[in-house]
Amino acid sequence: LLLLSDNSAITHRGWDAFSAVLCNTSSVNNTYLSNHTLHSFGNVNLPPKLSVLLEVNFVAGNKGAAIRKILLHHAHLDMTPFHVQWDLK
Repeated sequence: LLLLSDNSAITHRGWDAFSAVLCNTSSVNNTYLSNHTLHSFGNVNLPPKLSVLLEVNFVAGNKGAAIRKILLHHAHLDMTPFHVQWDLK
């Protein structure tokens, strides 16, 4: 748990840096290698994008979070071959 209860000094650029750590969308591999374990910064007011990424990590777990982030941010890919491998429906 990373507590940022006094987050008034964190700028938009700072929140973007946290978002990039949680979901690096520069490539599918980088998205897969992003952080999928961090799920909370404590009781703080977060930008919506960051809240969604933390929620995905919390709800889906490591493997599920990686899959969901790839599907969300790389929708142009044909994921059909992975349905069986990842047990997707």
